Amino acid sequence: MIDPSIALGVRPPQIAPVEIETPLERYGKILSLRGLMQRGELTDLQLQQERQQMADEQGIRGLFTGGQRPTLGQLGAYGLRGLQVQKELNAFDEQKLKTDAATVDLHLKEVRESAGIAQGMVDDATKTAGLNRLLGLKRITPEEYQRWANVPFKDPAFQNELTSRIRQAGDADKILTATQEEIQKRLDNAPKLRVEAASRLAPAFERGPEAYAAALKNETPENQQLFGDATSSKQILERAVSPEQRITELGQQETRAATAEQQAATRASQLNANEATLRQDYLQTSKPFQAVTDAYGRIKQAAKGPASGASDIALLYGYMKILDPNSAVREGEFATAQNAGGIPDKIRALWNGLLNGDRLSANVRTEMVQQTENLYAQALADHNKVAKQYADTAIRQNLNPKNVVFDFETTLKPETPSQTGSYKTGDVRTWNGKDWRFIGTGQGDDWKDPNNWAEIKPLK
Repeated sequence: MIDPSIALGVRPPQIAPVEIETPLERYGKILSLRGLMQRGELTDLQLQQERQQMADEQGIRGLFTGGQRPTLGQLGAYGLRGLQVQKELNAFDEQKLKTDAATVDLHLKEVRESAGIAQGMVDDATKTAGLNRLLGLKRITPEEYQRWANVPFKDPAFQNELTSRIRQAGDADKILTATQEEIQKRLDNAPKLRVEAASRLAPAFERGPEAYAAALKNETPENQQLFGDATSSKQILERAVSPEQRITELGQQETRAATAEQQAATRASQLNANEATLRQDYLQTSKPFQAVTDAYGRIKQAAKGPASGASDIALLYGYMKILDPNSAVREGEFATAQNAGGIPDKIRALWNGLLNGDRLSANVRTEMVQQTENLYAQALADHNKVAKQYADTAIRQNLNPKNVVFDFETTLKPETPSQTGSYKTGDVRTWNGKDWRFIGTGQGDDWKDPNNWAEIKPLK
């Protein structure tokens, strides 16, 4: 009469499946991304992130092939999206437990109701009424009803059947009640139970594969699914944390990382701006030295070639620029007090003479080249002081001095007499239009020391 295994026809609530993009949806997203890229509304980094998300979606979809449920370890390989899928699966599991709980509650109610009807049969009249009610509730079959309808209440066979069914209902009540309590416990304490399971399994993992396998056998199917493919005790403890909490933690980490990245980008942008400002100031301050450097290069080049009208003009023009870097005189233009006010009258006269066809004497050329070396050396020393000041300022402002200070002199260095070869005391050599006497001992490489050379100056 009372069968706890009767199908109750309970309609479970509809549960949304795990949402994974279809190929058509993925293709549509690709087209959308291309459109954004073409309009310049998507950065390369964002495109990479979108592509990675689509690859993750495709990979996760593959984990469900064949109807198998992926493990947490498999989903964990897909980062945040894997955790989100695990969250959805956990929600599915929770909803299934609630459906099972509703089914057990209804079944328990029916068992108890049927048991109450059976216990209410105390004579033929209540027996007939009870059988009719059980038949109407479909707790007994029509065949069972026909079998016992005409049997007297006190018939031993009926009494035995009635006693047996009441006992079965009691057993079913106990089983269903225990099941109900277990389901409710799992619903109420799922996080706590995961932590408890992890605290049991982590030490077992440390004891070795056999101990871990044995410990897993004593766990619920859900815990076996959750911890079965863990690869370390640390991972076991991490899995005890709910996906919701892990998603929150990862979200916070990503937010912190994005904030730090934005702050770093802002700082870098500000540093670049500060470097640009300081660099521009340095370039402006160094303009006279740039002009001197250019002029020095012209003079050295002109001095190397044979004396000619063109080389005289190039040499003297460079010399005037070294004397007055801000001079406005141009090649082929006569020098006046207006355009070359910082140049001595003697030099202006030489220049204007060259434009009229005069030539520089050899002595004048030599003297000019020699003086150029001294002037450039002084200009370089002054400039190096300025460059050091700007470099020090950049360092104090946490800027890169290499992005502020540039080397304008390149390979143009004031020459010294010590170039190549070996010499003995008293030897005379000519460098850069000057005569030098070696005053060193001639031992070892002391000829390389500029202090061991004395310039031979002409008698006046």
